Amino acid sequence: MSLITLETEHPIAIDSPDHIAPAGTVVDNRTDEDYVKAVKDYFNKPIKILDMGCAGGQMIVNFVEDGYVAVGLEGSTHAHHGAGAANWSKYLNKNLFNVDLAESFQLKEDGEDMKFNFIHSWDVIEHIHPDDLGTWFDNVKVPVENLIGEENMGWTYAKFLLAHERSGIAGVARSKKAIERIKQIASSEMSYGEPLIQDPAFQRKIADTELELSALEYTELRTLAKDSSGKGPGPESSLLKIKGTDIQQSLTELAMEAVGYYSNPHLGSTLSNEFVGPDYAANVAGTYFNFRKASIYGGSNEIQRGIISKMVLGL
Repeated sequence: MSLITLETEHPIAIDSPDHIAPAGTVVDNRTDEDYVKAVKDYFNKPIKILDMGCAGGQMIVNFVEDGYVAVGLEGSTHAHHGAGAANWSKYLNKNLFNVDLAESFQLKEDGEDMKFNFIHSWDVIEHIHPDDLGTWFDNVKVPVENLIGEENMGWTYAKFLLAHERSGIAGVARSKKAIERIKQIASSEMSYGEPLIQDPAFQRKIADTELELSALEYTELRTLAKDSSGKGPGPESSLLKIKGTDIQQSLTELAMEAVGYYSNPHLGSTLSNEFVGPDYAANVAGTYFNFRKASIYGGSNEIQRGIISKMVLGL
């Protein structure tokens, strides 16, 4: 087994919003079995994989435990204590490393500069200011045998992928789980001597959100039915994206309302891991501020409304 090391003078992205008020770094530990399989099938040989912004590191762990040489880089040490805590405990400074991706660093394998066959990045670029990115690659040449599909059809393929991405952003199951968590919190928090969950005004907000989510779920099911028949998602994916992110933002607001003053993200300095209040209040504020971006990524909601007006309403 080779020895992988990291050389850098910037082991933490100290100024990153997601380190200052951790949200995604703490809760993200996503992987995708189909994606992992597709990468393996495409190369069909032993390869070296780099994940720039790995959060909990689960995808890298999937590759490592299947015998691949894989490295995950993450800007915040908060990932050590989040959803991927077990991964970081096992692979810290072996396959998972902390580094500020906007600064210089060098990965080495048995003392030699490391090279990778496949580099990807999930949920990270939005945390880096454009002025800090600079030029990562130049004079890149891709062998013609690596061409996927037809030449000059990239945007057509991208639109197809974007439609699926927007459908996934709807996050119905995630929002259902968030509602249940808010109900649990509201059962513990008191308002005027009674559990908050018994407050009629708060109950109405929960009910309104559940109705919106139910409608979104049926729209998603119609989209999935269309996809299963081979037609693929159309402009309705824009509807899913708009309503899905609206609901997600509403839920983060309800969570803030439920915990009240305890939503204050940190006690002391911004680098402190000491939180105020009960465990369920930790990162509520960070998640709220992080999800302001939900109406922007995957194509802003304003753009999605333009797509609907043109493709659905014919305006």
